[in-house]
Amino acid sequence: MKLTTILVATAAMAASAPAMAQYFEGFEHGDWSGNWTYLSSTVTPYNLTAGAARTGSFGAVMNGGGWWRSSDAAATISDGFSYEYYFRAGGGASIGRAYIGFTSDDLATQAYTVIAAPNTGDLLIQDNSGFGFASMAASDPISWSETEFYRVAVSYSGGIITAEAFDETGASLAPAIMADTGYTGGGTLLLRGFSNPHVDDISIIPAPASLALLGLGGLMASRRRR
Repeated sequence: MKLTTILVATAAMAASAPAMAQYFEGFEHGDWSGNWTYLSSTVTPYNLTAGAARTGSFGAVMNGGGWWRSSDAAATISDGFSYEYYFRAGGGASIGRAYIGFTSDDLATQAYTVIAAPNTGDLLIQDNSGFGFASMAASDPISWSETEFYRVAVSYSGGIITAEAFDETGASLAPAIMADTGYTGGGTLLLRGFSNPHVDDISIIPAPASLALLGLGGLMASRRRR
């Protein structure tokens, strides 16, 4: 009964929460370097093309491999925030990755991403501090299509990252995953990718409306963890 009450309350909040999402991808300018700042690995800009767009004129083809952060000072993910991005395995259904998350500074002293990963067939949460690669959680197997855009929804609260991926109908691809980072500082939007997946419509939702973004998947994952 208690869970039912919580679910009803959560659904009501999601229905009543104002539409506060703000897009920060900067792709519609058609100028990658003017909207993203190179941090590490390779300075090769990602291609912005009409073919990689979910909405608007441009989406990003993640083919450079480098780490970049948004040049928009407002593109920050703080404790209690959520964010989402749309992902398509455009380079092939079993290759490539797209990393979307946040970094505390240009050195990635604290950095975390949620990764749509066709090359390993799952969704991942990683600690990328110092531009490293330490996996913290992985989903059940996912078969990523190279023709369909998927919504990857992420919440960050109390240092805990919860993530889940959904298809075009809104159906979950696998149960939500969760990782406790032990860090509640947040940071600037961070992005990396390789082998040509497509990314578009990156958005950030401040608290408390962020609860509506992930939906009930994170709540159910929390209940399972107990």
